[in-house]
Amino acid sequence: MGDRWYVVDPEKAEVLDTHVRRVLKECGVWVHHEGMLDALAGKGARVDAGERRAHLTDDLIDEAVALQKTSDLVGQRGIPTVGDEYTQSLGFEIAPVYYDFDTARPRNATPEDLIAMTKLGQMIPEVKSIGAAVSVVGINQLLEPLESFLIVATHSDKPISAVSLLAAHSPYFEKFGEILTGDRSRYIGGGGWLPSPLCISERMGEMMRVAPEYGKTVVGGGSMCIAGLSAPVTQAGAIVLGAAEVLGGWIGGLAIQPKVTGFRAGVCTGVVDPRTSRGSFGGPDPVRQDVGICELFDQRYGGGVGVAGWGYVDGKVPGTQVAVEKVMKALFIANARGQAPRVGSPGLIDAGRAFSPVQYLIDLEIDGALWNMYGDLDVSDTAIGMDGILEATAEYGSSFIGIEHTARSFRQCLWMPEFMDRTVNYPPPDERLEGKIALQANAKWKELVAAWEPVQRPELPDIEAVVARAREELPKLGMGTFVA
Repeated sequence: MGDRWYVVDPEKAEVLDTHVRRVLKECGVWVHHEGMLDALAGKGARVDAGERRAHLTDDLIDEAVALQKTSDLVGQRGIPTVGDEYTQSLGFEIAPVYYDFDTARPRNATPEDLIAMTKLGQMIPEVKSIGAAVSVVGINQLLEPLESFLIVATHSDKPISAVSLLAAHSPYFEKFGEILTGDRSRYIGGGGWLPSPLCISERMGEMMRVAPEYGKTVVGGGSMCIAGLSAPVTQAGAIVLGAAEVLGGWIGGLAIQPKVTGFRAGVCTGVVDPRTSRGSFGGPDPVRQDVGICELFDQRYGGGVGVAGWGYVDGKVPGTQVAVEKVMKALFIANARGQAPRVGSPGLIDAGRAFSPVQYLIDLEIDGALWNMYGDLDVSDTAIGMDGILEATAEYGSSFIGIEHTARSFRQCLWMPEFMDRTVNYPPPDERLEGKIALQANAKWKELVAAWEPVQRPELPDIEAVVARAREELPKLGMGTFVA
């Protein structure tokens, strides 16, 4: 594999694989889905029905790995790459709360907040897809993912990013996919996140069981284990535990659903800060753990695992800490995984707990800078501008600033930040520059939302009909709320 640098090189991967297998065989996995537990027992796992624990076997592990290595997903890493056009998204990862910059406090999000965030995405040309940025209160929580989908569809005509997170929602998300894309599996989820340590929830098991019935044959569960809390405090120990969780989810998914054709998962691990007992995602330890798990899967289990926590950082307010942590993670992940860096989950702060439109605009500005650093160099005659060079150098001491080539080209070829300071003079002593940047971003997002105009989405009546049916049918299932 050449001179490439690794967190987990092939030699270490062999050692870690031995311990991952020991965890799955000796510790086992707690399985709260009855059908999955029975299926694992039928395939040779040693099951303790009272504890709901399944001790897996090398044969079960090897079966899942063999399937992955023959699937179309082998070698795929799920990492953003630079293409021909700069694009971003808004709201694929749903934050539990909204950060109100004007009061400097997080709060529960209302439907009006989600409407505003959707309008914001609609008004930014670089945003090519929009999802629910925040989880909202004030509506039936069992219906909330479907109602949020409708809110986004009503206030934007851009592609919608979403995925079903509850098996009971899948029939309705199947219809959304058919209506908007012609692909009934487009919005079908194939798993979720394992509650650490080593636990497959009933909800996650059911999602993997039903996914292929809606055309989604790639399933899997991700790990968000916290080193020092739900995983060993050492990086190697956390990598072993996190990898065992992901692999255990794959094995359980294949046991309960033979139609599965491959696996995919994300990792977003953290560490516990013993001074505060708080889970931390923004430092060097979590990102090394995430990359290490991905590399272990690349080398031993057929790949298919990507870092899901690009934008999960510890800063709680828009500004320097959030920006530094996001750039630090973006650069490390990109370098280790061989891709161009991107700011993940723009707008998320406080370890993904809150969404801030102020931070969203700041993140987009940083992300645009990273994109420009790694873009393809244009060496066309127009880009080189030989005529302009001849014109500007005709006389000693002349400048390029006033020639036609500069005037025609600078908007397309220069990164010109809107919020970061490029003024000539130092700011006055009473003007705090960082505060000014956040204030400008706060004013800008409100300006964009105020300029929003109603959109026309031809499919909206059909989406409304699906949600109306869900309002009638879902409460009859006896579930009171959505359970994560």
